[in-house]
Amino acid sequence: MDPNGAVVLGMDASNVDTVFVGGKPRKWKGALVGVDVAQLRRQVEHSRDWLLTQAKWPKTVLGGYLPGH
Repeated sequence: MDPNGAVVLGMDASNVDTVFVGGKPRKWKGALVGVDVAQLRRQVEHSRDWLLTQAKWPKTVLGGYLPGH
């Protein structure tokens, strides 16, 4: 078994505690730095809804979107 491969394949972003880019912290003690996650989520959802509306993607009776249509 390759220990490096096991670490790479067995981990995800939640295992990363701190990240620096260009000498500036982007993630510190497990939390993103300078990112409003709630605002980003709203923007992504708005973009998704707009794209699916343009594509006339059908919704479910509960208001979600049908998979694989």
